[in-house]
Amino acid sequence: MVKNKIKIILVLLFSLCFVFSMTFMGCIKVYPEGKKGEEAEMGQEEEFIAEEPLEEEPPPEEHFDEEPPPGEEPPPEEHFDEEPPPEEEPPQQEPQKIPEQEVKERCFHKAQNEIEDHSIYKNVVFDTEYDDNFVAKVKGQEYTYKCGIEFSAFDTNVNKDGHFVWEFVVRYDPNTDSCVVEGGNMQSEVHF
Repeated sequence: MVKNKIKIILVLLFSLCFVFSMTFMGCIKVYPEGKKGEEAEMGQEEEFIAEEPLEEEPPPEEHFDEEPPPGEEPPPEEHFDEEPPPEEEPPQQEPQKIPEQEVKERCFHKAQNEIEDHSIYKNVVFDTEYDDNFVAKVKGQEYTYKCGIEFSAFDTNVNKDGHFVWEFVVRYDPNTDSCVVEGGNMQSEVHF
């Protein structure tokens, strides 16, 4: 038992001596470079062993602009930083042309939507659904229509129910396939 303890102590002492000898020979650095500076600033004196500077390997030479000797072909160039060619944009598709009758109906329904969702009127009841007699093309403007809308509703401005007639100008945009209300006025009756 005592012999085993002595063997362990001897092995530990031998290992410790080996580590110290390697440290003094410069094979093992005890502290990285940053530690030496920090401890010196703290006022601790430390004995440094002068080490021979290690020979730095010169960086590999780069031959970018060098011309090959006459009679030899240059090595193939490698291009790693090149961006892939830009993707070709698909050709612009022309908007699908829809029949004028459908455009007129969409404009009429957009005018109704304006009254239901974006006006002072509540509890709106339209007198008629789509009727060709209440839609007219605005002269000189393509895809633009006047839409006459008759309805009954509660007017929140005067707090009473009534019968109302509005005339809206609605433009259909074929590029976005949507209708836009450009304006509207209250009328006494629909007249085109």
